[in-house]
Amino acid sequence: MSAASRRYIWRNRYLYLLMVPAIVFFFIFNYVPMYGLIIAFRDFRFSLGIMGSPWVGLDNFRHLFGLPRFYQVLANSLLLSFMRLAFFFPVPIILSLALNEIPFLRFKKTMQTAIYLPYFISWVVIGGILVNMLSPSWGIVNMGIRSLGGEPIFFLGTDRYFRWIVTLSLIWKNAGWDTIIYLASITSINPELY
Repeated sequence: MSAASRRYIWRNRYLYLLMVPAIVFFFIFNYVPMYGLIIAFRDFRFSLGIMGSPWVGLDNFRHLFGLPRFYQVLANSLLLSFMRLAFFFPVPIILSLALNEIPFLRFKKTMQTAIYLPYFISWVVIGGILVNMLSPSWGIVNMGIRSLGGEPIFFLGTDRYFRWIVTLSLIWKNAGWDTIIYLASITSINPELY
């Protein structure tokens, strides 16, 4: 390091000191956890610890790719991700545009709160709600189907329904949070630019 570089660093030492908390944060939360990644290459046994477990190389990956249902699980994961992108992404934008056009402030705030509330519900609670609503034996939806003369449907056990249920429950739970973010961005834009 040249003398000019040392003088520059010394002259700006307080600015460099301000970087220390960020560097510590990234080290603790981004680099230290990488130590645990070597578990994927070991026959991990809790009693032996990470470093004491025997090294197996790529055997765990060969086992994973050799499982009979691996490609079906991979395809389902990719399909669910695509459905999330295609159907979840536009909903908060549309909701924020609709909320922005409401002229009555009190109604606007009420709707904003109603849309935002599901974000605070745990996924465990939402799962319980879905099971109770969609159960083939005691679910509200299947009771309605039975009362209309139909046969009950096992919604959570049929793939063509399950994917849509996951996507719609994700939209219902998280769209409010993204709507608030988009609405905050929209309100900062000058309406004359529309």
